[in-house]
Amino acid sequence: MLLNAATPLTSRLRTHWRRWRSWRRTRPFWGGLLTTTGGAAILLLPADLYTVLSLPGTAGLAGFLLGGIIITTGLLLWYQPRHHTLLSIIILLAALASFLYTNFGGFLIGMLLALTGGSLAFAWTPATEHATGHTAQPRTGDAEPASGEPSAQQPHHPHTP
Repeated sequence: MLLNAATPLTSRLRTHWRRWRSWRRTRPFWGGLLTTTGGAAILLLPADLYTVLSLPGTAGLAGFLLGGIIITTGLLLWYQPRHHTLLSIIILLAALASFLYTNFGGFLIGMLLALTGGSLAFAWTPATEHATGHTAQPRTGDAEPASGEPSAQQPHHPHTP
């Protein structure tokens, strides 16, 4: 069997891969992934067996609360990408608060991951038509004549006679 021959399995894999890539590129994927990972570190480290380092009470409750907020907003980045600015600000504030209220923000690992993910989500912009491969059709007033010569109609500038 030839390696380049398309089998039903490879065509299904290509289809699924294209759909995955299309879904991933329409949202702040890496920001959401880093944020969710950082929130999991903040959430799970106080719940671990390190009873000397993770204090019960306020520090443990804050770890669960802030870690849960960061994980939730990281997932919302994937499913509500149009709110990426607000969600990333919430992530950044919760990650900075985790440094004070939990064990140095999940021993700095969770806080740094959440800060990096929130920053990536804040900087993310939706794909333009050029990046997605769709070309915009020129409007009728913008089109050049078919002969290749410039149009006879000159643009009117308000400051020129």
